[in-house]
Amino acid sequence: IERTAVSLQTLPTTADSAFALLGELVAQPAFDSAEFERDRQIRLNALRARRDQPTTVATRVFAAAVFGEDAPYGHPADGTAASLSAMSRADVTGFYRTYYRPGNAVLVVVGDVTPDRATALATAALGGWEGKTAASDPAPAAPPARPATVYLVDKPKAAQSEIRIGGVGTSRTSPDFYAVSVLNTILGGQFSSRININIREHKGYTYGARSSFTFLRGPGPFMASGGVVSAKTDSSLVEFMRELVDIRGSRPATRAEVDFATGSIVRAYPRRLETNAGVASELADLAYFRLPPSELVDYHRKIAAVTQADVDRVAKQYLQPEHFVTVVVGDLATIQPGVESLKLGTVQVVDTEGRQVP
Repeated sequence: IERTAVSLQTLPTTADSAFALLGELVAQPAFDSAEFERDRQIRLNALRARRDQPTTVATRVFAAAVFGEDAPYGHPADGTAASLSAMSRADVTGFYRTYYRPGNAVLVVVGDVTPDRATALATAALGGWEGKTAASDPAPAAPPARPATVYLVDKPKAAQSEIRIGGVGTSRTSPDFYAVSVLNTILGGQFSSRININIREHKGYTYGARSSFTFLRGPGPFMASGGVVSAKTDSSLVEFMRELVDIRGSRPATRAEVDFATGSIVRAYPRRLETNAGVASELADLAYFRLPPSELVDYHRKIAAVTQADVDRVAKQYLQPEHFVTVVVGDLATIQPGVESLKLGTVQVVDTEGRQVP
């Protein structure tokens, strides 16, 4: 987790009492011992349940494989059984005192409220919040490139296989953010994208296949994913790889695809600003990533300015099959021989935590 967000929706008539509760939550948390233990057990039980969820297992193993299980982006945000069991209430309160300080926070208020009224509400609720600004941890750097590797997780008798393919992408503040956004829209970011049309519509191997770039402070993951019928696991991997390779070489994005993708992104953008919560989220992102206020109006212009050459360049830069991590969760008795025959990289069989199985 890179940041914590506390949100509040209230009527103007109840704003004073609502902000008072917000101030108590943010500035005066109790961290009750009994509640701490209760929440720990809830989370441990949830982790045990997730071991039986192939979608969750595939994504967790993928992140650990791409970034390293001890790296910020490789360690699961909801923790592990070992980390939760070892955690104490003192650890939580110490973390709060270190990072939850007013100088590290941004307050966004959106609604039928004047600046003076918003300032008065914030002062009443948070004026007593004390603590010097803590130095921010640096954004994680991209991990070193590694040879392509395939990780197989056994889910006996599974009717479907969960597939994850990808590697390291880029950050939100990268100049390539706009071109990469267009690239992903063409590749797997919408229903009519290449990956979904191929694997769902033409082949019928899945109910849906997609790709995504997660834009964080540091370079986040790129991932192509889908749940496919078990008997077509190897065939699906062939088609995923075909699309990931072709767009960076033999079948680059066309002018029509770029125009359609940029138009789709630009037309969808106003929906993000239709509600108070949407506006607040956009403003919070600007503050968190230290983007200028002009980004609210410049975003669609920069997307519209993306060219075929831009998309071709970032496809070659960020889609690198020779370094791809491939994770497949499924019935290994059925799928392993076919997956290994594709020679997509060194094959390792791992458990639901990503640990190698002898």
